[in-house]
Amino acid sequence: MPRAIIFDMDGTLVHSEQQAADAVGSTLETLGYRLNQDQRDFIVGHAWQDIWARLQADLGIQMGLMEFIDRYMGEYERLSRAHAPELPGARATVRRLAARWPLTLVSGSSRREIEMHLGILGLLDCFAWYIGADDYAKGKPDPEPYLKACAKLALPPSALVVIEDSRPGIQAARAAGIPVIAVRAGNFAKQDQSEADVVVDTLNDVTEQLLEKLSPN
Repeated sequence: MPRAIIFDMDGTLVHSEQQAADAVGSTLETLGYRLNQDQRDFIVGHAWQDIWARLQADLGIQMGLMEFIDRYMGEYERLSRAHAPELPGARATVRRLAARWPLTLVSGSSRREIEMHLGILGLLDCFAWYIGADDYAKGKPDPEPYLKACAKLALPPSALVVIEDSRPGIQAARAAGIPVIAVRAGNFAKQDQSEADVVVDTLNDVTEQLLEKLSPN
C-alpha cells in the first residue's frame, strides 16, 4: 500500500483555475496588458515561474513576479471566495485519507495561494507542509516539484500516489515515477488525462482499495 499521498490543489481540491486566469487577466489590464485565449489556457496546470516567463516574453512585462503576485492576490482571493467552490468530495476525501496516511500537497500556485485555499476549505490541519511555486525552479510538467516531495518525505516514488487533474501535473508525476490518479471533476479546460494510471470522476472515487492497487508495495 502507499506510504503517503500527494494532492495537487487547483482543479483537484478547488475549482480555482478559472478564477486564477480571470484574476491574472484583470490585474494585467490595470497595468495596460491584455491576455489572449492561448495565454489564458497556458495558465491552467503550469507553475507561476513558467506562466510569468511566458507572459513576460509575449507581452514585454518588466515587473517582477513577486510584485505582480502582491497586486494579484486581493483580486484572486475575492474571486476565489465568491466563485471557487470545493470540488466534489474534497473535504471528506482529504480527511478520510489523512486518517490513514500522511498527506502533502504539490502545487503550481504560490505558498500564499495554497494557504489561502486550504484555509477556506478548513483543511490546513491535514497537511503538515506543502510545496508551492516558491519552492522549486522548474514547474510541472517537469518532475522537480514531485521529486522534492519525495525527498522531503524520504520515500521512493513507488511508495506514493499523486492525485491530479491537469496534463502538466500528470506528466510531472509520471516523470517522477509516481503512480497518478486523474480526477475529471475539475478539468474544466478538458485537458488530456490519458497518461494517468487511472482516471476517476470525482475525489469520492479515490478509495483505499484503489490507492493500494496503485502502490501495492
